[in-house]
Amino acid sequence: MVRSLVDIYVHDGYMPDSRSGNCNGRVEGGSNSDIVVGDAYVKGLAGIDWAKAYEAMVKNAEIPPGDAQKEGRGGCVEYNSLGYVPSSIERSGTRTVEYGPCDWAIARVASGLGKQSDFSKYKSRSANWENLWNSAVTSEGFSGFIMPKNADGQWQNYGTTQWGSWGDWFYEGDSWTYSLYVPQDPTALIAKCGGNTQFISRL
Repeated sequence: MVRSLVDIYVHDGYMPDSRSGNCNGRVEGGSNSDIVVGDAYVKGLAGIDWAKAYEAMVKNAEIPPGDAQKEGRGGCVEYNSLGYVPSSIERSGTRTVEYGPCDWAIARVASGLGKQSDFSKYKSRSANWENLWNSAVTSEGFSGFIMPKNADGQWQNYGTTQWGSWGDWFYEGDSWTYSLYVPQDPTALIAKCGGNTQFISRL
């Protein structure tokens, strides 16, 4: 499967987030093939061109796609410069949160390949979700939620249970859902939520 992902990158230009009918399907959030490749790398799977796989991961993270609904990372220029995808770009909340574990996967492969400066860069970017964490927002007695932010750094009003789809800020979820999605650093998430007891209560 990982070799297939890399081969698709070689022949089509990007690793897919999904594949349907022999073409890349729509990208809902992150460039999540990065996570599959990173997982395979840390498990030591053999027979994979890791240099080429890493090249594909970096392209996802750095090169704006021609069609952000089909490949790569939509809003990656803004994400890489601002530390989040601004609210003017569709699905920016979903994208910002999902790019974090993708960046952590890239960091792990970079470290294994001896690319220490890349490791530091992508490890740092994996914490970008914190740039959309608004500790002033409360819901159901809990404080701190992922919230939309303009490119100028201004917060937007947004309901914590406001659902979305393709053209919206969140894709098939709300802030309650996405504010708990930090698999790359649950310790930092628990701290943001006020500690273990508060986090368990929130769950």
